[in-house]
Parts: sequence; structure tokens; C-alpha cells
Amino acid sequence: MKNQPFFVSRYLVLLLATVFLLTACGEKLESPEKVMAKAKEAITDVESGSLKMTADVDGKNGVDDMTFEGGMEMTFDSRDKENYKLDLHVALSGDLQAGEKKLNGDLDVDFVTVDKKYYLKLNNLESSDDSLTAMKPFIDLYKSKWLHIEDDFIPQDIRELQSEDEAAKLKKKQLENLFKETTLFDVVKEYGIEKLNGEKVYHYGVKPNMEGFKDYMVKAAVIDGRELTAQEVQEAVQVLSYIKSAELYIDADDYYVLKSVLLFTGQAISVETDANLEVEIVIEGSDYNKSVTVKAPEGAEDFNPLVLFMGLGGMPAMTEEDMEALEGAEVVDDGVVEDEVTEEVGTGEEVTE
Repeated sequence: MKNQPFFVSRYLVLLLATVFLLTACGEKLESPEKVMAKAKEAITDVESGSLKMTADVDGKNGVDDMTFEGGMEMTFDSRDKENYKLDLHVALSGDLQAGEKKLNGDLDVDFVTVDKKYYLKLNNLESSDDSLTAMKPFIDLYKSKWLHIEDDFIPQDIRELQSEDEAAKLKKKQLENLFKETTLFDVVKEYGIEKLNGEKVYHYGVKPNMEGFKDYMVKAAVIDGRELTAQEVQEAVQVLSYIKSAELYIDADDYYVLKSVLLFTGQAISVETDANLEVEIVIEGSDYNKSVTVKAPEGAEDFNPLVLFMGLGGMPAMTEEDMEALEGAEVVDDGVVEDEVTEEVGTGEEVTE
């Protein structure tokens, strides 16, 4: 019994030392509310970087099945407001069974915009759909070629991104402020600070704030000069009710969102009890506000999309192999398909197509 004070003192010192070491080595966590607010601030300040997104879809509705997977990689630079740069690659593939009919398809395409010009390259487009199969000989003429798309065929909203007037700039600023002020997600689980690709990140489980999204949509519409009905707002946010889980990985130093994982699930494709849809979306970001490289492709051919609907007029020069691919097309001496075909019908009248 004489040694008891000694042992008590020794363990007390050990306990105090352990607490000190844990405190010294531990991370001082900021509140989720502050981190989320700083993350929204960081998002609105991003002017360049890279994003990668993958999506997996698995749906069932009775005897109908749908599987789909896709990916997107994007590099962007908007630091020069008069020369927005974007390099986008999209790859999609999927299968659909509707009753006895089965369809499948694959799409792989690149899109680049630089110096207010727009370029497209179709790497692959395959489908078992009859309507697309009929166009395949025409589509193959452009496959794996960089095409310069005429400005008239680029949506006006996209073109106006590079020529904002003062009113558009004011509207953009108002929308940014509204985004920062509105609570769109609530943190429901804190995983603490983790490592992601060598970076310290706050890892949160979040859920949509439905009232926040509704408020944002109504006010954003007003800023844009529109007014939404209550029904329109409710229908627009309905998809949020299918979010089963959502996770965010936010850089602990500069508060950029480095990764987002969303899982949608539920009876989203039918009211039938055996109908179900599951969608997982993963978005990863990097190189925020760093120097990125986006260049115009060399040797791009001018392209007018209307030629796909108006025969071969205006298509690039065709080789003999190209001509053989266009089976059934009527070609005149100058190598251009006739736009008008006249045929006799049973009434004896002539019909011009």
C-alpha cells in the first residue's frame, strides 16, 4: 500500500502527456456551416481548372431494363473574358430493353472552343436504332475529323458567354450572391478530416435543403426576368427527393470542392411497385485557378450541320471508298446528290420530294 501514490502519480502524468500529444497533433475543425460557406465562395471564384464526371444508371420497370454509363472530362479557362476556352470530352454507352425490342448505343465526342470559334470531333457513334443506322454512311464521312462549326449553329446563350454586356455582368453577379447566401445543402454527417489524393479534405455527408432550393429558383428566375409558378418550382425540385445520399470532399486549405458523390434512387421512372432507378454520379475537380492549356485543333474542316439533312451538298471531298459507302444515293456528274427526286405515283400525278 505504500507504493500506491507513486503508481497513481505515474499514470496521471502518462494520461496528461497523452492528452497533450493528442491535442497537439489533432486537427482543429471548423464548423460545417463555415466550411460550406467558404466552399460556395470558392466555387464562385473559380475561373479555370479541370473536371471529371462519371455516371452509372441502372433502371428497371417491369420487364423493361436500362443500363447506362457515361463520362465527361473538361478543361476550362475563363480568365480572359473575351476568349473563353473549353476542351470537353464526352463518352456514353448504354443498353435498353423495352418489351421485346432491344437497343444499344455508344457515343464518343470531343468539343473545343477557343478564340470564339467552335470545333467538334465525332470519335464514335454507334446504335442499333434503325433511324440512326440509315444515316451511318453520311455520319462516317465525318468520323474522327475535326470540324469547325459555323457560328449560326451554336446556341446564342453559349455565344453570349464571351460577349457579356454590363447588364449580363450585373445579372451574373446577382446570381453569384444569391448562390452564396442561400442554404442549398445541410450537413448531416461529419467524417472529419481525411486525405484525398494527398490533400487534406473535410468529408461531409449532406442532404438537399428543399426550401433553400425553392427559394433560390424563385429568386434566380426574377433576376433573369422571369416568374415561376409554385407548380413549376415543385416539379423542378422533385428530382432532389430521389437523392439517397450525397457526400462532399472540400479542401481544408482553400475550400475547393475536390469531389462530390451523389446517389439517386427510388421509383423515379414509374409509379409501379416494381419500378426502380439508381443513378450514381461522381464529380472530381482539380487545377482550380491554375494555368491550363486549351488549343484550337489543327486542320479543322468547315462544317454546316444542315448538309446531314439536305443530302451531300456542301460535304467535303469524297474518295471512291466514301462514294461506295453511300449505297442507294443518286449522284450526278459533279459528285453531288440530287436534292429533288421526281417519281410517278399511281394516280398519274408527279410528286416532287
